[in-house]
Amino acid sequence: MSLENKPVKTGPTTSENPELRRLITADGSSGFPAETGRYHLYVGLACPFSHRTLIGRKLKGLENVITVDIVDSVKPEIGWSFTPDKKGCTPDTVNGKANMADVYKLIDPNYAGKVSVPLLWDKQVTIQPTEVATSVETT
Repeated sequence: MSLENKPVKTGPTTSENPELRRLITADGSSGFPAETGRYHLYVGLACPFSHRTLIGRKLKGLENVITVDIVDSVKPEIGWSFTPDKKGCTPDTVNGKANMADVYKLIDPNYAGKVSVPLLWDKQVTIQPTEVATSVETT
């Protein structure tokens, strides 16, 4: 059995919120077509899953296709925050929020679950795969 051109799952295989988990496909059959400028990635450099996602983005040559914002590596009580005055961090350039909890509330104003990075933001429809690295793979 060949694994060529098949998605490979690594890391967590369950999601607290499976309704927020989606797959981006080249042909758009998933409802989430691969399109330049459509997707934005929120990452934290202290998160190994964010690192994996950034590596996948680089290896697939998607730096000019998927934009990125970087949260502060120090996670305060309110969760991952944007501190653009700190070296290596950026503001939220897509939604203008102060922290990731506020970004999640754009998905669902009553959201009370875990707030995590990486988060893949579809500028047309919001999605957050548990394992964002699988979204960068081709099917």
